Amino acid sequence: MRTLALVLVFIAVSATGVFAQGLSVDDFYAPIASRTTMDFREAVAHFHGQRFVLYQDKRMQYSIYGYLYTREMVKDHIQSIIDSYTLNDDSVVQDLIDTYAFFTPPEGAIYVFTYFEGPHMENRFYKDLLDDWPNYVSFEYGVDQIQVRIEQLRDRVEGYGEEPTSEEMVFDGGTNPISFHYSDDWLFTIRPEFTDLEYRRVPNSYEYRFTFWFNENDRQLVRDLVNNKIMPTMRLMSTRRDLYAVYDFDQRMVSWVVRTVDPAFFEEIMLKQREATWDGAPITDPNPIARAKAKYRKRR
Repeated sequence: MRTLALVLVFIAVSATGVFAQGLSVDDFYAPIASRTTMDFREAVAHFHGQRFVLYQDKRMQYSIYGYLYTREMVKDHIQSIIDSYTLNDDSVVQDLIDTYAFFTPPEGAIYVFTYFEGPHMENRFYKDLLDDWPNYVSFEYGVDQIQVRIEQLRDRVEGYGEEPTSEEMVFDGGTNPISFHYSDDWLFTIRPEFTDLEYRRVPNSYEYRFTFWFNENDRQLVRDLVNNKIMPTMRLMSTRRDLYAVYDFDQRMVSWVVRTVDPAFFEEIMLKQREATWDGAPITDPNPIARAKAKYRKRR
């Protein structure tokens, strides 16, 4: 009871009063005690994000690390708290939603929080170093295998003037062959919206929050690839010469993005995979126990 009281006090004090990007009490399920032991720890781990190191400079002793946040990830975390503390009061749940508003991406988007840390962070040098860095940050997705072949064909055309045959411009790694042309890239770039550079005292680092939006063309391409038994490639890029870095998302992170880009499509995949009727690419569910919550009743 004492722990619950402390949590409720934290929720009440921390609440921002702003609805978390459209989340509402109706997005969550009534607490189920048995579900707590199954997915609480995992959901909390996911909320802290898939921590990754984007860049390290051993000589200067600074690094850039980041966290991935998706809308569904935050929803799972809130649901785990509801289950863990048996929260039945809608006003308390709404306060909890508001508390996590800062970390909740809008529909069709993901957040990437990056932190720049190093010795003597109070030095103005670091802020000047990072002022224009977001102009060089991007999110890439597509099919890396096709892109590698395209670059090989380009090298052949530029080096030897030898045009590839139509058969060489077909990728058969999925259920259905994909025709491409060596002049067209198969890694697509999304430029971010970003916040101002801010110094965060607790982690003793400078923070940027990037928002990457997925339009309907992006969503359709992801659906087509997965339906074609091809898991998309996803990565975060820093292309500035002195801070050049590439971080490839692992399959779990890709699953989180696929799930948040098109939740209904992801839920349909999960259902078909459980029923062994899915013929597309295998998708690793980031939180399979939480996906079973559809069996339980809604709050109202």
